[in-house]
Amino acid sequence: MSILYKSFRGVSWKRIAILGYKFPTGCRQIPRQIPQQPWYLDPVGIILIAGVFPFAVVYFELSFVFDTVWQMHHIQHFFGYVSIF
Repeated sequence: MSILYKSFRGVSWKRIAILGYKFPTGCRQIPRQIPQQPWYLDPVGIILIAGVFPFAVVYFELSFVFDTVWQMHHIQHFFGYVSIF
């Protein structure tokens, strides 16, 4: 495996040194309008989505655990699975 890797790297470096490197894309000279992005691609939207979903999941699971501990009506079987994570 090492021989294959070294031969590949050797060929790649020689090719770059001889031919140079050309970027696969270029910039056009014509300016274009950037379209409006949806709200969920805005940094504030991403922060809200990334914070609300984990909070909701943890709140939902802990509400079952605390209801069981405080009310003492039944045994919590799901607590073992919650404590793993």
